[in-house]
Amino acid sequence: MKKLLILLFCLNTLFAFGQSDSIVISGQVTDFEGNPKENVLIMLKGDDFSAFTDTVTSDKNGKYAMKVQKGTYPGLAAVNMNEYGKTHLEFWANNVPAYKDLNLTIRYDKLEVYGLHVFRVKGAYPGYTIYFRPMSLSRYASADMKAELLSIAPPKDSMDIGWRSMAKK
Repeated sequence: MKKLLILLFCLNTLFAFGQSDSIVISGQVTDFEGNPKENVLIMLKGDDFSAFTDTVTSDKNGKYAMKVQKGTYPGLAAVNMNEYGKTHLEFWANNVPAYKDLNLTIRYDKLEVYGLHVFRVKGAYPGYTIYFRPMSLSRYASADMKAELLSIAPPKDSMDIGWRSMAKK
């Protein structure tokens, strides 16, 4: 009996340690009006950016959950291929810190922001430079595709960007 208790204790300890290397990423996918999005594929990128390590699909209430190994992931994407390019685009989050359970509410619609970079220019005035590339599905869908130069960015005065001085005091 004593040996059985020791064996059960060891197995329980091994099971508990094995579980500590994983976390759960869960949440809900909605549009910007808060309507749940069903059948959205949520994909997590690993160190090999060309492949997804984990995928899961949202249910009829937009809910999803995936159990993954702890770590920082280069990207998390959400897309519904039935809507992509027609009514919605996609969602991306970069450098996802997955070291404890995460609840991520994913909201996406007709505007994407690609190439979001914040960096400090060496030797320049103390501050940060923010670069981003927006893409508007509405503008793309209404554009004359025969145009020589097609801008798919939304009009600059329609974007609400808060600015704050980074100067040293």
